[in-house]
Amino acid sequence: MALLKARVDATSATALASKLIDVGVTPISIEPVSEKQPSQAKEIRLPWGKSGIKLDDLIVFCRQMLTLTEAGLPIVGAIKGLAGGARSPAFAEVLDSVADALQSGRELSSAMQQHPKVFSNLFVSVINVGENTGRLDESFGELSRYLELERETQRHIKAATRYPTMVMLAIAGAMVMINLLVLPAFADTFKSMNQELPLATQILVSVSDLTLAYWPHLAVAIGFAVAGVRAYVNTPAGRFLWHKYKLQLPAMGSIIKRATLARYARTFAMTAHSGLPLNRTLEIVSRAVDNDFIASRIAVMRRSIERGESLTRAAASCGLFSPLVLQMMGVGEQTGTLAEMHRNIASSYEGEVEYDLGRMSDLIEPILIIGVGGIVLVLALGIYLPMWDFGR
Repeated sequence: MALLKARVDATSATALASKLIDVGVTPISIEPVSEKQPSQAKEIRLPWGKSGIKLDDLIVFCRQMLTLTEAGLPIVGAIKGLAGGARSPAFAEVLDSVADALQSGRELSSAMQQHPKVFSNLFVSVINVGENTGRLDESFGELSRYLELERETQRHIKAATRYPTMVMLAIAGAMVMINLLVLPAFADTFKSMNQELPLATQILVSVSDLTLAYWPHLAVAIGFAVAGVRAYVNTPAGRFLWHKYKLQLPAMGSIIKRATLARYARTFAMTAHSGLPLNRTLEIVSRAVDNDFIASRIAVMRRSIERGESLTRAAASCGLFSPLVLQMMGVGEQTGTLAEMHRNIASSYEGEVEYDLGRMSDLIEPILIIGVGGIVLVLALGIYLPMWDFGR
């Protein structure tokens, strides 16, 4: 038995170990290489804070690659051609970089892995499975359908939250204008009355005086508070707590949870259909759900499966799924149709989310009306009560 030391491209240590075992090589240790190699794809500097590439760009790319791979075109030429016709200059630059990496000997999944802001772990893993199984066209087809469903979910969420957001912004703007312009004019009138003001009026006048005297300090304090919260949320601990808290929000928490579990089920179905082992599937799914708390529960499921438990028992112990979903998982395990059953689970969750999002405006509108009415009532009492007392 000879010891070998080599450098191999792979999406993860687990994937590399599986690949080596399949060819009869037993890995002793696998360590990531952090330094850049000459063949590594060049770094793409994208706009600050975001990739500058829309979900529609990826959907069109996957559709086009599905057609081109089915037609048997060489991958390098296909990607070069798509780069020339890309609508987004940033995406065109990324595709050129991927094509250059392919020409230097890299696999497609490895070349895409150099651009994590554009191609997610899920995207790279599905492409890697397609390369290893010779079904790259199916991988692009699965990714296209998955991304289209993601786009539809995002559209529903934006449509449902647009009206409440606009109302809340209008209320906040009105409160600022009242504190800075309206109440100071009434405050001078109230002070000239030389009488004790009602409690509501005293509170309004005090808030207005405080805002006028210290608005620069308040603005700076609010800015620092927002920056501090965002900085904390960007830490692993803060992001975990925020993701856990989002699932407990009134009304929206349940929708967010079911939308995330729909993504779990849809991703599970896609990766399991690609032929990945169950523990590897759950590893990819945990990175694709975009919620650290749910990802931690899925990691618990994966560890339970590695100890020999069934998927259904592992899912029951993590506390995320309803009895109906667990029953569907059990049927999928018994019949060997886990991928198809998870598609059904995803469709069920997505139907519930779509229905609740459609009702969101109807549910929130009465709350907003009551809130606006309460604000108007407080302002009316605070402003007009002293005048009524003075008139008597």
